[in-house]
Amino acid sequence: MIESILLVGGIYILSSKKLDKKAIYVGIIHGIIVNVIRLLPISFGVHSVLSLTGLIYMVSQISNINIINIISNGIILFLILSICDWIALGLYTNLFKLSIEQLLNGGVVSSLYSMGPLVTIAIMLFLIKFIRERRKNGFNT
Repeated sequence: MIESILLVGGIYILSSKKLDKKAIYVGIIHGIIVNVIRLLPISFGVHSVLSLTGLIYMVSQISNINIINIISNGIILFLILSICDWIALGLYTNLFKLSIEQLLNGGVVSSLYSMGPLVTIAIMLFLIKFIRERRKNGFNT
């Protein structure tokens, strides 16, 4: 759920649009849809494509954002999310000596594992927003 809200918010931030309540609702709905998609007996890559397609469709229906921006920013965010997940997985397995099974079994450790990349993405999005606002308002203010 948090991941989906971050993805929708990220599309708004990368598109230089102001976040509104609709974005949060779309994030929650997208989170539910992603959980349903994960229950389907299909391979992981198809899950990602269906999730991205649903995200693009829902954001395009509620926002004034250009569809090309939604698609490109959605893909960028999915890539950032994947890179952050892989970096976190490498750190957890090499630095903390956790096995991949421990990280992906759905328990407490698995939940903690998913928080690292989400926090990283949230920080990155807030930095992008902060830098864009500073550029717009001037760096001297």
